[in-house]
Amino acid sequence: MIIRIFDFYKNICTKKKMLFAVLFHILLAAVIYIFFGNIIFSIFLTACIFFIMSWAHSAVNEKRLEVLHGQLIEFAINIIVMIKAGKSVRSIIRDSVLWTKYPLNNYIKKLSDELKTCYSFNEAMDNFAKRCSSREARLISTALKLNNRIGGDLVFILGNIVETLQESLRVRSSARSFTLQSRYSGNIIAFMPVAVLVAMFFFMNGPMREFFSSRAGNILLAAGAVLEISGIIITGKILKEPPDNSDSDMSARDTVTEADRRVFIKNSGTKRPAGFNMKNYFIRAACRAGIFFERFINREKIDSYKRNFRIIAEKIPYVADYRALIGLKFILSFVFILAAAVIMPNFYLILIGSAAAGITGFFIPDILIKRMAVLKSSEFTKDLPYIIDLLYISSMSGQNIYNCLSILVENHRSSAVSEIAVFLKEINSGIGRFEAFNNFITRNNVENFKNLIFLILQAEKYGSSINEILQQKSKFTRFEISQKSEIKSRRASVLLLFPLAFLILPAFVFLVGGPLIFTVSSGLFIY
Repeated sequence: MIIRIFDFYKNICTKKKMLFAVLFHILLAAVIYIFFGNIIFSIFLTACIFFIMSWAHSAVNEKRLEVLHGQLIEFAINIIVMIKAGKSVRSIIRDSVLWTKYPLNNYIKKLSDELKTCYSFNEAMDNFAKRCSSREARLISTALKLNNRIGGDLVFILGNIVETLQESLRVRSSARSFTLQSRYSGNIIAFMPVAVLVAMFFFMNGPMREFFSSRAGNILLAAGAVLEISGIIITGKILKEPPDNSDSDMSARDTVTEADRRVFIKNSGTKRPAGFNMKNYFIRAACRAGIFFERFINREKIDSYKRNFRIIAEKIPYVADYRALIGLKFILSFVFILAAAVIMPNFYLILIGSAAAGITGFFIPDILIKRMAVLKSSEFTKDLPYIIDLLYISSMSGQNIYNCLSILVENHRSSAVSEIAVFLKEINSGIGRFEAFNNFITRNNVENFKNLIFLILQAEKYGSSINEILQQKSKFTRFEISQKSEIKSRRASVLLLFPLAFLILPAFVFLVGGPLIFTVSSGLFIY
């Protein structure tokens, strides 16, 4: 029942239902206002309820995924035993409905029902992995689909998958144990002022209502609410731990090549395309400005602009090239100079402010691109163990290296896999493996990811098997993640002191100490 409540609340707060979520929280704030009779406190408590429910839902979902991880290991072991006994995969799935428990039982039951109807085996297994929202389920479904399509020793493949899942569970449990104390203690301390204030309202109803109706009480309540919400947000940022075991499939997006971007520059003087909007117009203007300013920039700097543009290429709404980045820098610099000239009161400040604003506007795109590169590197690093596991499963099925990469692209969608798709596309176009690898390096600056592709190329060059190499690479990558989690947990325990000392503690004084002083002084603050 509790899980269903959390799921209902999470479904309300999705991006697709944002308007409904806003209306729901407005209604919730109105109900709280009717009960407490203070608009500031109703808005404050509604915001706190949102944060509490989000945190509780994350905790429940984390527990569900942990239980599901262990059940999937048991499920894979049961498949191995039953295959040795001579049963087929479909009959094993049908019989597994009788002995599996929640939450895996629901997913297995739907899988069994789909296999009995018009769904193909691959479609049913894909739906099973999506419903589980687990990378472990995706690994098992991929192994079963490969075996159904090309055959192979399924017992051997599943046995290695079981070892991989057990190692993954051990590393993940170790990493979470490092951050468990910090996360729970930080969240409990952050929400303690709210809980104490609500408890005081029930046990000291009369004085609290007088405090809420006074001007000084509203000032203290507003100040405490701002500090408390700021402390909760910062604490959540410090303790934020993106789950590395959820299915991170992303919607497939078309890949734009460098040749396609050059076509845009050639056709920049043509008529506006259908569906033209202001964003496209701005990029077109930036491209034209970049063409003009490119002649004043040396070749080394242009090469750096090309590398930077490859980082943000997937964010561009339609085809463009590095000249758009050059033009954007000069356009922002010009806009910032004009803004400073309008704002500054005298001539000397106009000169100083315009120079500072122009330099700031010129380097803002570089700062944003570096930030995007850091986020992209973090995403690639988190996705790497799962990518290695999928390649490992494909290689155990007897596939060559390029078929393994193709299977990876078919079964997973993420930024990292999109780069691998571009890498395969360049090889298939005939430009050569090492030239494609050099292009891959210029687009991505993630060392572990580059090392993986280089390892694959070296294995292909010398004709060696990569099964054992990928298995060891997967273990080492997970070990690195565990070490980083331990470092992050110890750093978080120190960083938590700042929001607790400068935000949560003053909020506690305002929200709890204010009503107590008001009660003891018998209305001293009423004026």
